[in-house]
Amino acid sequence: ALDLLAERGIRALDLDMIVFATNTPDLCFPGSACLLNGLLECAPVASMDIRAQCAGFLYGLDVARRFISTGTYDKILLAAADTPSHVNRSDGESIELACLSGDGAALTLLEAGEGDGEILSCELGADGARYQDYYCECPASGHYKGGDIPSRSRLSDDDVRAGLHYPRVSFDDMAETARAHVGEVFSRALERAGVESVKSTLVAHLSPQIEREMCRSLAPEAGKLLTSDLAYSGGATLPLLLQRASARGDLQAGDLAALVTCGAGAAWGAAVVRVAV
Repeated sequence: ALDLLAERGIRALDLDMIVFATNTPDLCFPGSACLLNGLLECAPVASMDIRAQCAGFLYGLDVARRFISTGTYDKILLAAADTPSHVNRSDGESIELACLSGDGAALTLLEAGEGDGEILSCELGADGARYQDYYCECPASGHYKGGDIPSRSRLSDDDVRAGLHYPRVSFDDMAETARAHVGEVFSRALERAGVESVKSTLVAHLSPQIEREMCRSLAPEAGKLLTSDLAYSGGATLPLLLQRASARGDLQAGDLAALVTCGAGAAWGAAVVRVAV
């Protein structure tokens, strides 16, 4: 965040709001946006977390752009960061998650005004009935167990022995969600943006196999399809992919690009942006 603000010639005190998308917060509460606010020594500005899992960056992007488009705020720092290495099991049945995931963080500055970058549309969706596609049960208030108050726990010994504090995933169910919603939300994002196609589309998913299937479902309006060369890092995956694609020259200032993802929640989304490099 400090590097980004220095690059743009902006002080932390100039920020009007912080939005932080994460699925792996440092603390149960307060939120990571409040912690980042304190670390940056910001003014006492609005600071909020987004819990939209794999689609967290797109949800955060939509929330931030609405505050800006209504004239409420001029400068919003959007953070997306996840540390799956802190929560994934490194042995047993969930080892595949540990192999597919990596820690990552990305920061985006949204400002009112003219320039190369522009958010043309954000389309989002979620099906809470599919929360068990990819989820982690404990520790949680829903598992508050025990007798008298001193002996109660949000994470019991039995929960630990059962491995309920580790994430679990069904790739078959995640693929079903992607097939049902990705193509449709991409089309809605194009329609909302008022364009028929984009030059490039950035696609992110926990499973490389499902990611390839998503790419096939988006052609030809998607243009050149780009996927990450890094391990999956939850909500940070898309902005990291955007930055690396720009650094490689795959995206140029002013290019129309779409960002598409689908994952835990089950949540999904698509955005159309004019790239600022």
